Amino acid sequence: QSCRDDLIKLEDKPIAVKIDGTVEQILNGDLMEYQICDRVEIAQEQELLNTSAGRDTGYNVEQVVLASAAGGTPGQNTITAGPESAEAAPATSVDNPSRLDWTVDVDGAQDPYWVVLGQSFSPGFSATTSDGADLGEPQLVNGYANGWLVDPAVHGPDVSINITWTPQKLIWLALAASAIGVLICLLALFLPIRLLAGKSIEVVRSMAVSGITPGYSDGNVLRLGRALAWGIGTGVAAWLLAGWPVGASTGIVVTVALGVKWGQTLLRILAIASFGAASAFVVLKQFRNDYVVDFNWMNQFEVTHAWTLLAFALLLADPLVSHLRENAGAQESAPDSES
Repeated sequence: QSCRDDLIKLEDKPIAVKIDGTVEQILNGDLMEYQICDRVEIAQEQELLNTSAGRDTGYNVEQVVLASAAGGTPGQNTITAGPESAEAAPATSVDNPSRLDWTVDVDGAQDPYWVVLGQSFSPGFSATTSDGADLGEPQLVNGYANGWLVDPAVHGPDVSINITWTPQKLIWLALAASAIGVLICLLALFLPIRLLAGKSIEVVRSMAVSGITPGYSDGNVLRLGRALAWGIGTGVAAWLLAGWPVGASTGIVVTVALGVKWGQTLLRILAIASFGAASAFVVLKQFRNDYVVDFNWMNQFEVTHAWTLLAFALLLADPLVSHLRENAGAQESAPDSES
């Protein structure tokens, strides 16, 4: 058959392929191979590869094999031809002292080699030699794993490599903070009973309740200097916990929320909008592409990670903004907010 471009697309660009088979194989529904007609270059780190539905084209594309050699030239199809011959790997032993740490001991290496960790790829994994040399960020290996290229000329023929999952340190801090929070709640629950024992308690017999509108703002605005200082402080905290894009956005929004009369309303709107946009993006992209729900499913929506963290940071900042605005004195108020 001649080349046809209605079976496979890379993003929105059709890829022409030629099916290798006989009419009898087609009529019997046998498996047939196809070959790409023209070389295709991937311009971005991530691009979506789509196959068309068999009911529309008459062919079901069951498997797509991507193979590239060093330098970007076409590689060997290892499914049909097997892997290319390579030098034997150096003697290696692996120790797994904990669920998040691995130690790889390599002996007698002569040529550069890859150390591969069979965990889902993430820049959170780090690899260092026993003498403290950093092997850099991991490279994507085998379509999912983490790999580091090690050169014996640099690190020696015998080397011990330590691999660890670095974000776990932040998780331990978060768990410790949660434990402290639970302890504070327990103290707040039981201590007042002991402290108030034997003392007279004034009973509040009446309480005034008033409604608020969605655009309600607490107290007064702060002077620009104080608003900017608190914005920078919350921005730095969010940056340390969630990265610089979330930190910068949080700092700007908190500064506006403290320094502008309607700023607190904007903060709440952006918090809800950020979370809503992330949720809508996941639902709509899943509906459009019908991704298989497996261990790699969440990676299809990685762009929404920062949106969700921003919503979380703004929701945490809102009580702080309310407290600061409620306690802002009249002398700190901007002229246009005095009543």
